[in-house]
Amino acid sequence: MCQAAAELGFQSFQRNTFFWSLRHSGYEFQVWLHALLVDGTDHWAWSYGEQSFFMLNDATWPNVNSGPVFYCE
Repeated sequence: MCQAAAELGFQSFQRNTFFWSLRHSGYEFQVWLHALLVDGTDHWAWSYGEQSFFMLNDATWPNVNSGPVFYCE
């Protein structure tokens, strides 16, 4: 995640732990993300399947939450 975030110009982002994601994966209506980057009006979510961030559309991002801020070293 840190490498992908750095490629987008970020050193920190909101995220839940990997184990949290394992426990919550597969729910039909997910409102909690693995990780979230916020850049002004752009919002990016993490996909473990793709191993990258993808941009959320304007109708989706107000309805999601993520974990505490994580700082890459």
